[in-house]
Amino acid sequence: MTQYIDINPVAWMSFILAGMTVLIHVTLVNIVLGLSILVPMLEYISYRRRDPLLLEAAKRSFRFLAVSDLVAGVWGTWLTIVLAGLWPSLTYIVMKELFTAISIALVGILVSIPSIVIYWYSWDRVSPRTHIMIGTLMGASALAVPGGFRAIFAYIDNPEAMPTGAWGFIKHPLYIPLLIHTWLGALTMASLLTASIYAIKSWRTHDPHEMNIYSNGFRFYIAAGLPILVAQSLTGFWLYIALGEHSPYLFKAINGFQGVYMSFLPLFIAFLVTIAAIWVGAISLYIVSRRGGRSYLSAYTLALSSALGVPLGEALHDAPRIPYMVLIGDGGIHVNALANSLIPLTWDLAYVAVGISASIMAIFFALLYTIYIKKI
Repeated sequence: MTQYIDINPVAWMSFILAGMTVLIHVTLVNIVLGLSILVPMLEYISYRRRDPLLLEAAKRSFRFLAVSDLVAGVWGTWLTIVLAGLWPSLTYIVMKELFTAISIALVGILVSIPSIVIYWYSWDRVSPRTHIMIGTLMGASALAVPGGFRAIFAYIDNPEAMPTGAWGFIKHPLYIPLLIHTWLGALTMASLLTASIYAIKSWRTHDPHEMNIYSNGFRFYIAAGLPILVAQSLTGFWLYIALGEHSPYLFKAINGFQGVYMSFLPLFIAFLVTIAAIWVGAISLYIVSRRGGRSYLSAYTLALSSALGVPLGEALHDAPRIPYMVLIGDGGIHVNALANSLIPLTWDLAYVAVGISASIMAIFFALLYTIYIKKI
């Protein structure tokens, strides 16, 4: 309780609710983004090789994409409500300063949603060339969404580094490393998570046809995921160095240095352990599969770590800014100044609101598990 002594209950509740919503939304969106690129690639390779098993693997992967996009849209709507209702001042500032960037993201959403629907319902109804073109549009529009929204995070990390002009966000020193890290993170998560799931499914089925579908899909996703993981790790280090230079408070809080409100070094260590687990799981699963063997330990390690990598990384970037929402040098704009002060709220009600929200999210994840694992 004492650690929040200078944060009012409205700001604390708003910060926690926004954080939880962002983590869920970003995690699901990363699955959508990654598979929006990988599924059309897999479809293209299946046509080139004239391999119907790869084509079937692509269709089954798309089911994860479609369901993830549906659920991510729900949380995207909730995030919009949270930002508009709890952070109106911040929303106004961001819309004013980053109108072009946000417009790019909105256009990406407007194109992505119908292209996903068209891509699915046009499968086997149009020529392969046309269908691949639709898939390319789907992937490009998915890339545009973080292409716009990541400008917001670069801005609140250091607004003073944002050049003037409608397209000034592109020249922000944190924007490009953050955006590339986001794109590669989505591809890493989607490829390695799908690879581990397909490996497990290929081992569990007794149907030779099903086994071949999942085995072929696994080989594609693990082959795509390993080089992407290398690039993702390098861009992660690039972003880490960029934060140290252009967002000193965030960098200090992440590393647990002196002069910050709260140390997030334990979260940083947990994130690094998760990344190490992804490396170990991916390499060991690749080696075992090349030898024709099986390793449930490697597969489950890779599945769990690749699923956790994105939300942990996002939390590590967003949470350490507390007690500020917008960072400027070694300080920033306090959360109390940006949260909606018109909401009458005591600490007890703030705790209840967060508790109810956490319970609803727990139920949501239970349902999501049922949809992904039991149904799909």
